[in-house]
Amino acid sequence: LIGPWPLDRQALARLAEEAPDVVLVAEGETPDALSVQILEHYPDLPVVRIGLSQNVVRLYSSRTIPAHSTALIETIRSLSIQHFGDAPA
Repeated sequence: LIGPWPLDRQALARLAEEAPDVVLVAEGETPDALSVQILEHYPDLPVVRIGLSQNVVRLYSSRTIPAHSTALIETIRSLSIQHFGDAPA
């Protein structure tokens, strides 16, 4: 744990010095554009945005994992069911 930082342009340079395993960002405190900049500059560094007003965690990563087309179709179907209820996709 490195500690709380203001997520600004200077933080991008500090990430190279500190080399954390993950970046945790509280949603609502920082513009999404800065999270995107972290991913652009450090594509192998996962960014986790934590919702403080909801029980929500969003993980952003550019890591590639092996998958089959059937797994992709299953994932898309499960997302539509979770998001829209039982309505057909």
